[in-house]
Amino acid sequence: MLLLNRIRSWWQNFDENYKRVALTILFSITVAFLAYAVYYVFFKPAPPARTIGLITEIPITSLPGADIRDILEQKGIIEEPAAKPTLPASKIKIDTVAQGKKTLAKPQVYAGAQSPNINKNGSIRYYNKSDGKFYTLDSQGNITALSQLSFPQVQNVVWSPQEEKAILEFPDGSNIFYDFEKQKQHTLPKEGEGFNFATSGNQIGYKFITENPDENWLIVSDPNGDNPVAIEHIGKTNPQDILINWSPDGSRVALFRNSAGLDSEEILFVGQNKENFKSLSVAGRGFEGLWSRQGDKLLYNIYSPQTGYRPELWIANAKDNDTGEQNKNLSVSTWASKCAFTSDNINVYCAVPLYLKQGAGIYPDLMFGAPDVIYKINAKTGFKQQIAVPTNYLGISLYAAKKLMLSPDEKILYMADSNNGIYKIQLK
Repeated sequence: MLLLNRIRSWWQNFDENYKRVALTILFSITVAFLAYAVYYVFFKPAPPARTIGLITEIPITSLPGADIRDILEQKGIIEEPAAKPTLPASKIKIDTVAQGKKTLAKPQVYAGAQSPNINKNGSIRYYNKSDGKFYTLDSQGNITALSQLSFPQVQNVVWSPQEEKAILEFPDGSNIFYDFEKQKQHTLPKEGEGFNFATSGNQIGYKFITENPDENWLIVSDPNGDNPVAIEHIGKTNPQDILINWSPDGSRVALFRNSAGLDSEEILFVGQNKENFKSLSVAGRGFEGLWSRQGDKLLYNIYSPQTGYRPELWIANAKDNDTGEQNKNLSVSTWASKCAFTSDNINVYCAVPLYLKQGAGIYPDLMFGAPDVIYKINAKTGFKQQIAVPTNYLGISLYAAKKLMLSPDEKILYMADSNNGIYKIQLK
């Protein structure tokens, strides 16, 4: 307080002429400071962006007359279907045909391809949520609309394995069967869930679930909902433990996960005629299965405390009285839904995450976006071979596969990733 009084006294005794000069200088300094601040914030050019990796290698001076988009497209930073960016061979080696190392995953659809499925002719069918339409993608990369009709807000699509037909499930519980060839639709029961087609395409199975357990049944019908037959009473059973999963010969419609202990399950097979199929005992929980092409084997994933509750692949015989024989651990941590059998009924391609968090078997969303490596596994011997590390034009390998689809000639492996893109990996 004393110091403040001294300053005030000094200023009052200060010569008036000097006061004016001092205030003018102080005002000028303040104006200059504010002007620079405005320039710095709003008008000063941004410093050169820091780049990582190969982006610093863009030879701008070697491309006179090219605009920046052309330069980025040539380097693969902006990927266009028609563009074929290249990188110096001395920098990154990317195989165009899978040889076990970094392999080009050529984009066919960048995003928006939901519920993709390959048909018997090798074309990929998928749903585009942004416009509500369905499309097909052929082996040449051509995209064609299946119908000019729009189906907004489809939540899930189940495709027929034989024809251009599908079951569309909506968030409000509505379900329809749509024939894209005839452009006709049929309403399916709103109580239906877990729809799935038989391999022949001429039947579907689903769970009919109501608030009254006495009316809960496993149903088989024509794809359009006609001729429904109740084949198994579900009752109070948790519907999530009943998996509609047709065997290739159509004899088995569903699999039932029955708890057999703290860390084990018994898998029961449900047929159309009350058959008494032999069950399969598995040393874990969370069973999900994939039939081999001939239906004599079942590839499945389970988790247990021994795996840190991570999914682990097993394979077992699943034909008649041979069911459960040759039940062996393949020592591969992934989900059966990320695998595809070959026509020889022996080999299977699987997308295997580079890492898995503990508990990923219980909560798969923990691994959303985790990059995958493609393996080829011999179902008889368990021999595993790394086939490809899916890589983009820049040499970055960060693809997380949701589904693998093998072309009929088995020369192309299509990968649907977690960003709803579709990529093409050349195998032969």
